[in-house]
Amino acid sequence: MKIKISSYVIVVAVFAIIWLQPTMSAQRSPGDHHRYKLIDMGTFGGPHGQVNSFSIVINKHGEVAGGASTSDPAPDCAFDFPFCFYFHAFRWRNGKLTDLGTLPGGNNSFTDGINDFGAISGFSENGVIDPLTGALETKAVLWKHNVGLDLGTLGGNQSFATALNNHHQVVGWALNGIPSDNSVWGPLGTQQRAFLWQNGVMEDIGDLGGTSSASYLINDHGQISGVSFADTNPDPSSGTFPIHPFFYENGVMADMGTLGGTFAEPFGMNDLGDIAGHSLLKGDEIVRAFLWSDGILHDLGTLGGDFSTAYSVNDRREAVGWAFTKDNAIFRAVRWKNGKVLDLGTPNGAPCAAAFSINAKGQIVGSGQTCETDLLHAFLWDRGRMTDLNVFVPTELDVTLFEATFIADGGEITVAGSFPNGDVHTFLLVPCKENGKGCMEDTGKVANARNRATAPTPKTMSAIDMFQVGLKMVPGSPILRTRRLFRTRTFSSPK
Repeated sequence: MKIKISSYVIVVAVFAIIWLQPTMSAQRSPGDHHRYKLIDMGTFGGPHGQVNSFSIVINKHGEVAGGASTSDPAPDCAFDFPFCFYFHAFRWRNGKLTDLGTLPGGNNSFTDGINDFGAISGFSENGVIDPLTGALETKAVLWKHNVGLDLGTLGGNQSFATALNNHHQVVGWALNGIPSDNSVWGPLGTQQRAFLWQNGVMEDIGDLGGTSSASYLINDHGQISGVSFADTNPDPSSGTFPIHPFFYENGVMADMGTLGGTFAEPFGMNDLGDIAGHSLLKGDEIVRAFLWSDGILHDLGTLGGDFSTAYSVNDRREAVGWAFTKDNAIFRAVRWKNGKVLDLGTPNGAPCAAAFSINAKGQIVGSGQTCETDLLHAFLWDRGRMTDLNVFVPTELDVTLFEATFIADGGEITVAGSFPNGDVHTFLLVPCKENGKGCMEDTGKVANARNRATAPTPKTMSAIDMFQVGLKMVPGSPILRTRRLFRTRTFSSPK
């Protein structure tokens, strides 16, 4: 398969030397096999449930933050495409799904993360049309005890929360009142600025020399990462503003740089301040995964191909994502550790795969895919063993688990599942200590149609589709906003 990459496509990182290790490096006894209980978290009457793809969406108490469609059709279909229902933020706890609602006047809301105290950050419409863009305004929201607080703006019309930590510090972006036709996420009427909200006050934390910035991540030490224009003028070769990731600590914003290109973006950060992401190389034709550690941006390499991306990093400095093999036709789920890249394999015969999350124990989740990026089977990788998560689906439940997006340190997993009628729900897999009611053991066998490598699943826009199809992405476009914080996908009914 040929891959067309434009100068606007976001790409990933490479090491000078790549070590390959066997996929199945460890053997486990039958007693080591996992037991999980599958829970459908449901919706608010509509067909669709989803969690944010690059956020902490499960806390240490097993609470989950996400969103689900209501039973009310949305005429404009702008938020829940292609299902076209109004969509509300939710909290799931102990089997109960709670509708967090919207700000007064709004129809749609969504979450991007939850902390260990049950506070949830996200955004909501407020029913007001932004006169500068003609679109509905969104406002950053902090939900505590199921009540949403509008975090305000920096003087402009809109804001957007992207993450929070256990100190109830919230980060994101907000507009100020200075007119501007350019921002990291496209034209918004006024300047877009990275913010830190704490103790009731929203603070503009600055930029890297340009006029636009946005915070993406925050850890429990208050360290923040995001992106910023690195210059007030467009790059002469690409005609776009150079966008660099930043590291912010104690009031100082540092430029993390790129791997030579005009664009780089962070996706995951640990409590040591290490940051995983991807960057364009010189010439803006190739994307590589990076790990920023101890002030240095490291090219993580590939499996011999040109492209890779890192999505998540744990406190052991293990990063996960995907990488192409040397012919650039196949991409595999990978783990980078101590300068080496490990091919994790694929689940149930899927030819390609991508990893999205790694926990403190080194357990990894992701999705097996066709190499044209149709998602097939969600997987769990643990100590050298790749498990198709569909082994935990009871035989009486006709659903295919196609993408696992987050695994908590306790082993809980959020995973998207498709029904034959095209509905897509978010499921929670909870580890079982005993073979209790509803617990399924990893026998290595998948029931019924799910046993096929090409099990029926919806076509989706996954995290790596844009690289595969050569999607032209102008940094800061609405596509970036969609992919980064509310990965709306194109679903079709299973074949």
